[in-house]
Amino acid sequence: MRGVRELELSLTIGVHNLVAALALAAPLAGLALRRRLAGSPPVRVSYPLARLLQPTSARRGRLRGAVLAAALATLAVGLLSPTATVEREVTVQASGEVQAAHQVARPAVILAIDVSGSMGEQIPGGVKIGAAKEAALRFVDGIPGGVDVGIIAFSERVESSVPPTGNRSELEAAIEGLRATGGTMYSYPLMSALAWVRGYRAFNATCAVVMLTDGLPADRSEYRHLLSSFRELEVPIHTVFIGRAGSEGEEETRLIARETGGTHHTVTTVQDLLDTLSNLSSRVSETVTTARFSASVKVPVRTQLDLGWPMIVAGIALYGAYWALAQREEGTRL
Repeated sequence: MRGVRELELSLTIGVHNLVAALALAAPLAGLALRRRLAGSPPVRVSYPLARLLQPTSARRGRLRGAVLAAALATLAVGLLSPTATVEREVTVQASGEVQAAHQVARPAVILAIDVSGSMGEQIPGGVKIGAAKEAALRFVDGIPGGVDVGIIAFSERVESSVPPTGNRSELEAAIEGLRATGGTMYSYPLMSALAWVRGYRAFNATCAVVMLTDGLPADRSEYRHLLSSFRELEVPIHTVFIGRAGSEGEEETRLIARETGGTHHTVTTVQDLLDTLSNLSSRVSETVTTARFSASVKVPVRTQLDLGWPMIVAGIALYGAYWALAQREEGTRL
């Protein structure tokens, strides 16, 4: 909670002020009665301590007058029922769903495509690389315009890449240029994807990675330590394996999805691949454009304080002090 940001005073007059008005009138009535009776002969009583209780001086008179003035002023202001409005910031927990449009940065999706030599092989319905290109084009086309998309083509290295962008023409040109060549390693595409998503996550933008492959990587022991970084950043990797269920390659891609919170899919035909990438496009789009959040939010709170009654009480207390001083100065005079 932060300190007072704003203080507003307002004066109002209410029905309840009648009681306070009587308190204000009391000292005035007392003064009027005192003056009216000033001509009456005083009654004096002598006793041993009378002189000690009846010292009069100009200083005491001024003090008594000051106390009376303070009492009357305090009661007069209290009668106007002043209020103070104090604005403060308090921290509350907020949770719910926020749309990507309200985030600092746009969401991002990265499509990593295996273009190793084995992707040039046949599967039912066509050639793997040709099916991957068509599926990738459909995938990009299905991502909403408010989401950046990046492409990484990899073999035993990164063959080509397009950092996350909203330029769909650039992405389509990169996909059309894919060629099958080389071996299979996961370290380099995952490091590239990790470098890209870090920047987006720094601005709290949601991200996801889709990885399409048909092989068993040669760097299994090297790339796995990267998965913990994706998990810490809350960036899931959805894997699509082209090949036989139960193979080592499928188990490896299933592990990637499990370790990062993504989903795993195994396809064996061109049609399966096209359908899977189309479905993933819709699912990933829904995930990155609607994010669940829980955070502390500072909200302004305005509190109105009634200053009228405290001032009236203070005025009555001051008048009591004035009365005590008057009795002390006047000794036994009635």
